[in-house]
Amino acid sequence: MDRAFSRVDETIAMAAVYAANHLERVAGMVCLTESGTTALRMSRLSSGLPIYALSRHPEIVRRMCLYRGVRPILFDYTVCAAGEVAQEAVNELLRRGLVGSGERLILTRGALLGETLDALAVATWGAVRSPGARVWFAGFSFGAWIGMQLLMRRPEITGFVSVSPDASRYDFSFLAPCPSSGLIINGSADRIAPPKDTQSLVNKLHEQKGITITHTEIEGADHFFKDEEAHMQPMIQTVSDYVRRRMTEATR
Repeated sequence: MDRAFSRVDETIAMAAVYAANHLERVAGMVCLTESGTTALRMSRLSSGLPIYALSRHPEIVRRMCLYRGVRPILFDYTVCAAGEVAQEAVNELLRRGLVGSGERLILTRGALLGETLDALAVATWGAVRSPGARVWFAGFSFGAWIGMQLLMRRPEITGFVSVSPDASRYDFSFLAPCPSSGLIINGSADRIAPPKDTQSLVNKLHEQKGITITHTEIEGADHFFKDEEAHMQPMIQTVSDYVRRRMTEATR
């Protein structure tokens, strides 16, 4: 327990398994997951308890079949009210006969159930108000990760701008494949979201066919582009030029 974690999913997995091993009468662990990463990390730790991994993505459910001790279940929790997701997940396990009434479970869930649901609500409202409109999203740091989650759920989104995406702390592997072209922009002196991790994310997206990922690194800029003249203005200009160019194109 002396190990320090740099990733959120590692911390969640360790905390869940530790609690399951030290709390009496725990019947299993429930993991609501978008990418399957937390379930994978939990499967690598020894608990002897079943791990019920619920995801709304069929490809993630299929992948989790390979994880030790994990029982993958297709479950779309985005249709549930935010305050009812945990209970609905348990109800799903009860309906399948996997757990019994009154049994104690350890449940983990990710950011989808907070900020991403809010973003989905905004996107839905926009689609209703302006049907057929071209939709883009832009996100900064953690917001870039939330925006990418939204991108995978709203087919009407045709472009994105991700500023300082923190690929060192948040898992972007759910972008398989990424459904739209976009711009990723970061600073070369970013100490919060290291440039090498951003470049690794860009390289993975470059391997995908049918989309074009444009990557710009602002020399000397930190995570927040604090220098107005040297860093903030070039970043804003880069984004403006990119969006203007993309608006003249018909492709995704």
